[in-house]
Amino acid sequence: MPILTPTALVCGFLFPDFLRIFSPYITVIFALMTLPGALKLKISDLGKVLRHPLPLIIFIGINHLLVPLFTYSIAHIVFLGNLTLITGFVILYATPTAVSSTMWAEIYDADMALTLSIIIIDVILTPFLTPTTISILSGTKVHLDIKGMFISLMIMIVIPSILGIILNEASKGKIPKVISPILSPISKVLIFFIVGSNTAVASSHINLKSPKTYEVAILCFVLAVSMYFIGMLIAKITGLKEGKRASIILGCGMRNISIGATIAIHFFPPAVALPCLVGPMFQQTLAATVGKFILKKKDKTN
Repeated sequence: MPILTPTALVCGFLFPDFLRIFSPYITVIFALMTLPGALKLKISDLGKVLRHPLPLIIFIGINHLLVPLFTYSIAHIVFLGNLTLITGFVILYATPTAVSSTMWAEIYDADMALTLSIIIIDVILTPFLTPTTISILSGTKVHLDIKGMFISLMIMIVIPSILGIILNEASKGKIPKVISPILSPISKVLIFFIVGSNTAVASSHINLKSPKTYEVAILCFVLAVSMYFIGMLIAKITGLKEGKRASIILGCGMRNISIGATIAIHFFPPAVALPCLVGPMFQQTLAATVGKFILKKKDKTN
């Protein structure tokens, strides 16, 4: 995976017209990648998360309070009062956890029940928390397409999760044993098209000749790495075991940048969107690297 994702990134810049073709199908591709992890779940697994919600509560609190403030402070120091770029970074880290964290959770044996709970609850809270955070720190009121967001969530997470649980429960684990070995490798191949397609879409808005682009890219990288360390800190403080630890680390490290880019483009000047467009360049590659060298799980993909 640490090789596959950077390759997809480069291909997104080299062959944008081809990889952009897959952009309309990203929602369906995400659903296909959620299913393999959901096939391992039982209703009782989700019940355990809700009966012991402390990791979930701590995650939501830090992700939507501490992280945006931390980001705002660092961006303020680096860009010395450049409110345009500072606002862009605030938007980037005021967004919910990325849906794509489910595929990395499945690849690196994270607690899928906790991962899915984080994503679902995070997105449910997003219409309230994200605009509030951005409004307070940027001084601009924003509104989200709540209906569109929930439809996407249903397709990408809820429906495949319910389907996976039903198949697992109804067959007493027999169906997952048959189709999981087929779906898991396919889901990894699909990562290439997601990373490549997202990069292709963003590439047309990124001016590679501007020094400011590289300054933003460096800070995006530093902040992205910092988020994984914040996740590790949360996991250590709460004493989580390996599966839950991996879910929290991946949840902190990955952001739903498409929501951030939409907010930036629709409610702010074009320059504000730059961090949200550059951010995806590192997200998947760092997830693969963290999985390989920190989570050290089952992935064997190159």
